Amino acid sequence: MLPGWKAGLVHMADRSILVWAVLTAIPIYMLMALDVPKWVIKAIDKRQRAFLWKGRKDVQGGHCAVAWSRVCHPLELGGLGIHNLEVLGWALQMQWLWLQKTQPDRPWSAFNIKVHATARALFDVSFISVVGDSLGTRFWTDHWLHGHSDLGARTNPDAVHHQACNEPALSPRRAAGPEMGIGHQRRPIGCYLQL
Repeated sequence: MLPGWKAGLVHMADRSILVWAVLTAIPIYMLMALDVPKWVIKAIDKRQRAFLWKGRKDVQGGHCAVAWSRVCHPLELGGLGIHNLEVLGWALQMQWLWLQKTQPDRPWSAFNIKVHATARALFDVSFISVVGDSLGTRFWTDHWLHGHSDLGARTNPDAVHHQACNEPALSPRRAAGPEMGIGHQRRPIGCYLQL
């Protein structure tokens, strides 16, 4: 952080760039590998808010011109493009899950990285396994049965039946994936998050 008298002299547009490029970048590695408690994210957001609006360590609610949730919107949606650290943490943790699925031979794929329940749920709804030799597919929890898990099929069989009837059948070559192994597909998760 800049000393108080210097931070106050920096224009607000420049402070927003510093928040976006520096203060958000510092916790990225922590967010990637740890399930960070909400109070830590709130403390970091509080510092970012204070620096953005006043160039200080602390700021009262009356000094904030716009709600922080609005500031965290992308530029195209009227925000300042500052990352929401909670959602950024989920995205980084989902990247670990993706790499564990698609690159199981990497040394770090054996690490037991704790992933937030929301990140796990978002990953599960945005990921489909295509069974080939079944070595990399978890039978009960992976979405391999017409986009649903076997556990989900047992709890809601009508949804699986309805989707299976409306989709074209997979050819054996397409189902096996490129190397007769496991194939993976990503689905866009933008529809699952509300901005």
